[in-house]
Amino acid sequence: IRRRAPILQTMERAKALLESLLQLDQDALVQTICVALERRPEIAQAVVDVAIPEFAFAPLKVLSTNRATGVIESFDEATQLGLISGSFPAGAGGEMVASDVTFSGSQRNGLELGAAVSFAVLLDDDSRPHAIDLQPDAGEQGLAELAWGSVAYIDRGAGCTMVQCGVTGRQVRVPYSVSMMSEFAVGDIVAFSSAGPAAVAPVWKLVGYDKDGAALPPGEHIGKIARVVASG
Repeated sequence: IRRRAPILQTMERAKALLESLLQLDQDALVQTICVALERRPEIAQAVVDVAIPEFAFAPLKVLSTNRATGVIESFDEATQLGLISGSFPAGAGGEMVASDVTFSGSQRNGLELGAAVSFAVLLDDDSRPHAIDLQPDAGEQGLAELAWGSVAYIDRGAGCTMVQCGVTGRQVRVPYSVSMMSEFAVGDIVAFSSAGPAAVAPVWKLVGYDKDGAALPPGEHIGKIARVVASG
């Protein structure tokens, strides 16, 4: 009985705390939970495991934020499973952790063994990292090596941004997994790495204006990189 007393007291305090939390309005409750996760980041994954997908959907930014990089080491055609040797953000501080990460054949996107890739990381049923949305890794590619163009239109129905490429004259699709539509406006000048009809990370949004406030055309662009999106 003596041993159970502290446990019962803890449970009673937890029950009272829960009742107090449930009295808060939605904004205050969310803020309180966020503060708790910041102070106890080791519980974040357990909370996510409970919340998704039973009570919430995973946001699209899981495909474009904190992407990992690595090299395809192997792929088994029989099992359709491959292995990437790479690093990905993990832990309370988001530090990079070196690890082998599995991926399925449906995510390979025609990439060969030895290819440098960027990818999003999910956890499998055994809580091991699993790579999805494999894309060629542009790495340290400079702006001179990238294609450029201007945003032609934003297709919200298809979930992508269409860029008129200044190199080929064709339109290139920037999928949501590479950069969210909210990052762009029609007429924005961007630089990107291209894999055929679709852009791959990183996509750079360029900002430069002439004395009258008009955006400078590609090739005469003066300014700075305002923001780096996706894995870049």
